[in-house]
Amino acid sequence: MTFQQKLKALLADRKMTVIAGRVGIHPVTLGHYINDKRPFNPSAETARRLARVLGVDIGWMMDSEQEWPPVLCKNPILPPPPNQTAAA
Repeated sequence: MTFQQKLKALLADRKMTVIAGRVGIHPVTLGHYINDKRPFNPSAETARRLARVLGVDIGWMMDSEQEWPPVLCKNPILPPPPNQTAAA
């Protein structure tokens, strides 16, 4: 599962403008991360902030070999949506 696929799934039940604001990026930039046909990856710092805001582990977020469900982080800024569960 790619970074783009994971991000799209994590944002399914959330407002992009709220997430982008918490991460400190423009909502259009966040849209590029999930909608562009060619990979458009964030900087390491932006990816770290995205993972923390979304409540997932950065390692899981960036590793395309790790599948769903997400591995949750210990100190999320926002709680994960109710349909997400922690992976062992």
